[in-house]
Amino acid sequence: MSPRDPAEDDDVVGFAHVLDLDGHAHLEQIAVLPDRSRRGIGAVLLEEACRYAAEQGSAQVTLRTFRDVPWNAPFYARHGFEVLDPEPGWMQPLRDAEARIGLPQNGIRVAMVRQVD
Repeated sequence: MSPRDPAEDDDVVGFAHVLDLDGHAHLEQIAVLPDRSRRGIGAVLLEEACRYAAEQGSAQVTLRTFRDVPWNAPFYARHGFEVLDPEPGWMQPLRDAEARIGLPQNGIRVAMVRQVD
């Protein structure tokens, strides 16, 4: 899903990447161009990702993010996501991948969930 900024002649300004992981809708990433940030595009992408997951039959959407970065966990919490604790076992490969690329060295990571049904 990629929103387009009508003021920019159909230029792609962001995207959301939703994965199906063992039957779980998982928001892998949302990205918005830095010069388009703070305009609500990320919120639109998030709502579209949740709508998409619901249309595919998912009851919830999960994600993993940094707990203390303002545009990470606090952003998602403002949009109905809650910290998922304990984390489900099916997320272990995600935690392992994050560890391999060094994400935990940059801050505490958390899993979050939002009901979409």
